[in-house]
Amino acid sequence: MTDIAEVINKSTLEPGVDYRVVILSMDDRETPKNAAEKKRTIFNLIDKNIAPDDWEFLTGSYNNIKKIADATGFHFKREGTQFIHTTSLMFLTKDGMLSRYLYPRYKKRSGFSILPFSFKLAVIDATEGKVIPSIGKLLAFCFSYDPQGRAYVIDILKIVGASTILTVGLVILILVKKKKINDNKRLV
Repeated sequence: MTDIAEVINKSTLEPGVDYRVVILSMDDRETPKNAAEKKRTIFNLIDKNIAPDDWEFLTGSYNNIKKIADATGFHFKREGTQFIHTTSLMFLTKDGMLSRYLYPRYKKRSGFSILPFSFKLAVIDATEGKVIPSIGKLLAFCFSYDPQGRAYVIDILKIVGASTILTVGLVILILVKKKKINDNKRLV
């Protein structure tokens, strides 16, 4: 949530005018009072004027939280008092369709980061009702932002890693199919 506050401060878009933020707690033990406290804490990090109704902090029952998480493809698991989960921002169209996901990058020095440019594009796409197709997600996977060069660059490590996994899977599939064909020929 602090990263969302940071990108709101850096973005040229205005909360309440261009978009609204909704945070849903994963913890069904949290109350509206806990949410209000967290909201006050996060609002203190924002340099812009933001109306309380333009950023909602919601709590709910386990079943309702789980329904929303499942519908959006967000997975989490409680271990004791902690939660194991991915980090993502989900952008919805006015019709409630998922338009885009943003996955903040993590670097040891600076922690998580959401790029203002990526945030702005995601808000614009959602506002226009665009649902990013799989090819768009693939392209987003293949590129990463280089803050020093201030440009998107091909992420060779991701591409090579994905290609290796795909190739190994394909070789295994071919070998299994070939073995089945040979076994069938012996039976005849």
